[in-house]
Order: sequence, then structure tokens, then C-alpha cells
Amino acid sequence: VAAKRLTTASRWRECWAGYEANATYCELKKLHSGMPRDIFEGVMDRLHDALRDERSWLKHVVARAEFVVKYNSTLSLFLQHIHDTVAKLGLEDEPGAVPTPRQSFFASLLDEATVPPSVVEWFQGAHARELERYQRMESERMKKVEAFEEMLMEYYFRSDHLTTSWDQARVEVQHRSAYRALDDGAEVAFQQYMQKLQKKMESLTKSRKTVDATEQPPATEEARPTSRSTSRSNKKKKRDDRSRSEEDRKRSKKSSSKKSSKKKHKRSRSPP
Repeated sequence: VAAKRLTTASRWRECWAGYEANATYCELKKLHSGMPRDIFEGVMDRLHDALRDERSWLKHVVARAEFVVKYNSTLSLFLQHIHDTVAKLGLEDEPGAVPTPRQSFFASLLDEATVPPSVVEWFQGAHARELERYQRMESERMKKVEAFEEMLMEYYFRSDHLTTSWDQARVEVQHRSAYRALDDGAEVAFQQYMQKLQKKMESLTKSRKTVDATEQPPATEEARPTSRSTSRSNKKKKRDDRSRSEEDRKRSKKSSSKKSSKKKHKRSRSPP
């Protein structure tokens, strides 16, 4: 028992085969074939009695300390909570040369390293049941919250809806079954929904700005090529105008020169 090879769940038919190589077991069996089993059953009876006593003492400690197992409870927190109560209960018994089983049990609860297996087993079982209950209730609550949020989407889905207060919303939705299903949790669920809606609106605004910036380049970038091409066109036009002016002047000079030479030729051919 001390080595924890025997527990309240142990049975003779499961254990006797392991004792056949034990010298003491063999000697007892020679004396009487049923003696080893009788001793085993006697030990198991005492073990069950001790377990029953420990559970009774533990129940008394838990009730007196007013401890309630929660889904997030731990064994360390449990022992801290009952520490003062256990210390007082241990002092209620008269001290003796040898501590009573009750005193030994209370003393073992003062240190996590010496906590009896029965207490660990009780706590783990109670915590598992409470955690399962909490998870089940939380799952049901989340389904109600999701139904409530889907209902809110029918009423509030634009940026101008963000200014809606809970008092205003309650008047509009209090006739809906999704609202009645949440009871006191409806206001908290509404505030959480409005926070999600605000983030959604902010995300949409950023996305639109990004799209606009991609589709419409800055005006300065567009203006630069236009101004450069215009400047080049103007310069080319001026050069062309100057070229034409120079050509016109040259033609004019040539024409004047020809006329002058013709006049001189006529004068030279006229009679004296």
C-alpha cells in the first residue's frame, strides 16, 4: 500500500500471479492455500475504510473552507485556500505521542508534496466535471451570441450606425428571440459587435484608399511629361519659324539681285 502498488481498484484475480515468486507468499500458501488471499482481502478492507474516512474528512474541510471547484481551479490554489482551515482543524484534536489518522490526514494537506492520492483523485474528478460543464455552457452561450450578432447585422451595417447606443438598439431588437435568449448578456454582445463593425469599417476605408491610390497616380507625375512635351514642341516650332524666316530672306535677296541685273542689262542695250 505504501508503495502504491495496491489501490482500492485492485482485485485478487489481477494480483495473485505476481505473488507466486514471493517467498512469504509461498510459505503462507503452504500453511493454508487460502491464507494469502484472506490477508489480501483484509488489507483491501482496511484500505477502503481509510479511503472512506479520508473522503469524509476532506468533505468536512471543503465545506468549512467554503471552497468551490471552478473550471480554472488548480490543486495548488485549492491547498492555499484550505490551508488555514486545515491548520485549525488539526489543532482541535488532542495531541498524543502518535498522531491519529485524522491528524495525519490534515497535516498531509499542508504541503502539496504530501497530499494523499485520494485528495488528488477527488480534485481531478471534480475539476474535470466542472471544466466539462463550463465548456458545454460556453459553447451554448457562443451559439446564442452568434445568433444575436447575425440578427444585429440586419439593423447595423454602415459607418453611420456606429453612433447607435445600446438604449436605442434595445428598443429596436427587444422583440427578437435572439435578444431574449441572451438575457443580461445582450448588452455586452452588442458592444462587442459594434467594435467589430468599427474595425470592419476602418478596414474598408483603408482598402478604398489603397485602390484609389493605385488607379489614380499623383497629378504631378502626369503633369511632368505633358509640360516637357509641350516645351519641346514649342522649341521645335520656334526653330522651324526661324528656318522659314531665313529662307524667306534668302529668296527675297535673290529676287532683288535678279531684278537689279535685268535693269542694268536693259540700260546697256538702249540707244544713245
